[in-house]
Amino acid sequence: MQELIKSHLGIKDLGWHLNGDEAMANGAALIAANYTSSVQVRSLWLSDISPTSFKAKILSQADPEYSKNPTIFKPNAVLGSKKKLSFSHNEDVIAIVGYSDGIGISVYNISNIATTFKQAEVDLTNSLTF
Repeated sequence: MQELIKSHLGIKDLGWHLNGDEAMANGAALIAANYTSSVQVRSLWLSDISPTSFKAKILSQADPEYSKNPTIFKPNAVLGSKKKLSFSHNEDVIAIVGYSDGIGISVYNISNIATTFKQAEVDLTNSLTF
């Protein structure tokens, strides 16, 4: 792993002079300074990003031919953000959420769609928020 880091950064040696406790205290002080108005520091905001994309696979329980594969989050999306996925379908569905390479993370059974459609007698749009 160290060799990969050195080749990626184009450096000869990695520094081994990091004090973990000191680094944690400095990081906490910077984050706290961002949230207060009594300390004057230049704001430093960090955000986590996902290097991979996430997709949903929507399958119909009644129609085996029905399948949609929308992308929920693209690569380098900020973690903690929300995405609303809307689709029209009048039968119960299964939503499989996973990485773009097909590895599933979770499975959701979305039921009672047919009952809602029959009661409303209109085309309803289903929405899932991730």
